[in-house]
Amino acid sequence: RTPMQWNDRKNAGFSESNNTWLKTNPNYEQINVVNQHNNPNSILNYYKSLIAIRKKTPALQYGSYEDLSPNDNSVWGFLRKLPEQEILVLCNFTDKNQEIEWKYDTKEIILGNYNNTENGILKPFEAKIVLIKT
Repeated sequence: RTPMQWNDRKNAGFSESNNTWLKTNPNYEQINVVNQHNNPNSILNYYKSLIAIRKKTPALQYGSYEDLSPNDNSVWGFLRKLPEQEILVLCNFTDKNQEIEWKYDTKEIILGNYNNTENGILKPFEAKIVLIKT
């Protein structure tokens, strides 16, 4: 455990003390909230996007859950369904492309961690949220 890395100042902005009981990670000058906040492609901003999408997407909040790959250790795919909305979530947990069976009519890729994606292939560590029915 290390203190929250707020910025690139002394003790990552967590404390001004010279004697803290938890040491800061040496990478705090590069990895901190201020740097993440200012980078549109940061993990912090990706999580903010995920939270905002969940808040405005009824199927992600209230929809039924259907696991599409219960025995697959490489890809996690699931549907969240309401009568008026269906969302597909796909995550590749490997460092290799994964072929997936694609039988859905994609309306829109709501969020993904790659700019260019194709149906039927998940790139290494790719995750995407797809609107398939509105």
